[in-house]
Amino acid sequence: MHHKHSETDADPHNATRGFFYAHIGWLLVKKHPDVMEVLSSVLIAIVLWPMALFKSILHPLDEVSFFEPFPQCVCYSVTRLARSSTTAI
Repeated sequence: MHHKHSETDADPHNATRGFFYAHIGWLLVKKHPDVMEVLSSVLIAIVLWPMALFKSILHPLDEVSFFEPFPQCVCYSVTRLARSSTTAI
């Protein structure tokens, strides 16, 4: 939704309305009618497309499972590999 209607009235955090609005202000004011129209069409599309509905339900689990443990495991493995290669010499 954001990229398709970027910098228009249908963009929830339209940067053309100013720096403050783009970062915080859009949370504090009533949404433009174009934003609500686009949002309702997106929600209808999610409900009508089963895979999108499935993904929207799993999204929090997806973030927790991939963005938390995965980088930590990679960093741990690289650090452990680096330590083992330096102590063997």
